[in-house]
Amino acid sequence: MKKILTLAFVFVLACTAYCADQPAQKNTASNEWEFLSLGFFPGFPEPANTVTVNGLKIGIPVSFGKQSTVNGVEASFAASTTNEVNGVQTAPFFTDGGLIRGLQFSVVNVARECRGLQLGIVNVAEEGATQIGLLNFIKGSPLKCMIIFNCGY
Repeated sequence: MKKILTLAFVFVLACTAYCADQPAQKNTASNEWEFLSLGFFPGFPEPANTVTVNGLKIGIPVSFGKQSTVNGVEASFAASTTNEVNGVQTAPFFTDGGLIRGLQFSVVNVARECRGLQLGIVNVAEEGATQIGLLNFIKGSPLKCMIIFNCGY
């Protein structure tokens, strides 16, 4: 068990380091950024909806950000729903993102585009994803629905 946890931790760090080197889109809503951001419910606090996070974004219980970017890790107690994540987006129940570069890990993962790995029971992407889970859907792939594994680029 220790080996699995250690490998998972190393994988998360490697994904975060890799995605930090990738060019991120400029957040036009705000030029401000924070190392640590807390979100409680959608819309509260308001700055969490637009700020760029270069570090850690935590949702207690929900993390959100329709015009926000996370370069690092977004983790929540219930759901993570930031628009763009370069690194890791995780929550126990639900993750949702527009563009994910890195890892999405939850029971249900949804992304417009995932340039990385979706790991969960149900994974949904419109285009470009590697998915491991019970049900995997990629709208823009020749194989739109697969069990266990799906990949479409």
